[in-house]
Amino acid sequence: LSNSQTFELTSYQNLWKRADTKAAQPVFKNNIVVEHHFGEESDKNNTVKFTFKKDGAVSFSGKIGGVSVSGSAQIVWDGEGWKMTVYAPPKPKAKPPFDGWCETFPVKLAMDEQNIVTKVEIGEEPEMVQLWEGGPYWATKNIGAEKPEDYGYYFWWGDTIGYEWENKQWVASDGSVSGFSFSDVNAPTYNKDLATLQSEGWITSDGVLAPEHDAAHVHWGGDWRMPTYQELNGLIGNCDWEEVNKNGVNGYIVRGRGDFDANSIFLPCAGYCYRTSLSNYSGSRGYYLSSVPYSDSYFAYVLYFVSAAITYSGDHGTGYNSRSQGHSVRPVQSPAE
Repeated sequence: LSNSQTFELTSYQNLWKRADTKAAQPVFKNNIVVEHHFGEESDKNNTVKFTFKKDGAVSFSGKIGGVSVSGSAQIVWDGEGWKMTVYAPPKPKAKPPFDGWCETFPVKLAMDEQNIVTKVEIGEEPEMVQLWEGGPYWATKNIGAEKPEDYGYYFWWGDTIGYEWENKQWVASDGSVSGFSFSDVNAPTYNKDLATLQSEGWITSDGVLAPEHDAAHVHWGGDWRMPTYQELNGLIGNCDWEEVNKNGVNGYIVRGRGDFDANSIFLPCAGYCYRTSLSNYSGSRGYYLSSVPYSDSYFAYVLYFVSAAITYSGDHGTGYNSRSQGHSVRPVQSPAE
């Protein structure tokens, strides 16, 4: 498996037995079944079915490489998000032999008002590419997206929940709110100057969103974060832009130059959200948040781009937009030092 842990299974078994896995487990409203695919969804020889039981236990069964596997899993809060750790022992006599499975997944738990889990989503470590020398590594999809052409969730600046359009209304990604409105009163970072943002803990002394208010870090954990204004500008100055239609979705392929011309990301025209209406300009414009507030009390720096269907020549650049409106987020990681 491409993203399996590489340490010895014996070491993994010791990890499995650590005392901290006995931390309080989530409670599920009903038995919830989620399929996890290694490759194509139609490949039943590489599909595992997880059952999240009402009593909090998690079991799995299915096939990996055509070999039947089964076992149990642990879900633990690691301080940044929920993680699910699975283990299936080796089967050296199987045909073909099975080397074992040990892996940790990020999982997203939607909960009701009583903190009972109503929905489970199993995540995978997102792919990333570097587009210029010394630049960050860019994720290949938006937060909340399953594939590059998906719009994903929309966030006001400083929001870490994210919202998606369901049943003609904005619904929180964790299920906590429905009928949300992207408005000034629902964005606590709106109408606050830089000094207030820092004193209240929204931004750090470096002038970027604090990790606990950074949507990329909260959703994906690890070293993921929202891009800075300078990094968004880097997409303009260091990359070539080509408007395309990818699987029926309008957007731009942003490609590196020189030694990085084999690397690219696709940015869909997801538009932006205002109040309770469906996203404005979806399919024709894109607005992506940075982690940096504009110098006044109302705006934040963003990346924007416009389809040639509107401007005849297309357009892309950086600017600023209201902190209270809903925008896309494309995570980055800093290069290793």
